[in-house]
Amino acid sequence: MCDLELAVPLRYDHDRIFDLRGLAYDLGAIERYAIVDYPTSGLLILGQIAENGYSDSVLRDVQKTLSFEFFSPIWGLSIAGLWDGEDQAIIREISLTRSPAYADARVLGVGREAVQLFDMLTEKRPAAA
Repeated sequence: MCDLELAVPLRYDHDRIFDLRGLAYDLGAIERYAIVDYPTSGLLILGQIAENGYSDSVLRDVQKTLSFEFFSPIWGLSIAGLWDGEDQAIIREISLTRSPAYADARVLGVGREAVQLFDMLTEKRPAAA
């Protein structure tokens, strides 16, 4: 598990958000991530949506999709970054989106459930006998 030295912006569809108060660039921030290999291999990301005029509605929409109360597009994550030309990718921002490039880049939880899932999937496990 890694905590980022600087938070990576969390955006909506890699773009700005317009609301009644004007223009906002970020939904929130990503501060924790982990490379996991159980129960599947991938990058696990824990983000926080900022408290603002649209945060509650975004969280409600994501949570309803996860609860299967109605069928709507599945929320996912998309990473935008730069290649340093040698051996590292530099993450510039992560976006919440309904059309991720990879179908498996899904949002798995919201709120306390997301934190518990992140903690469970990143804990050290003893080797099997």
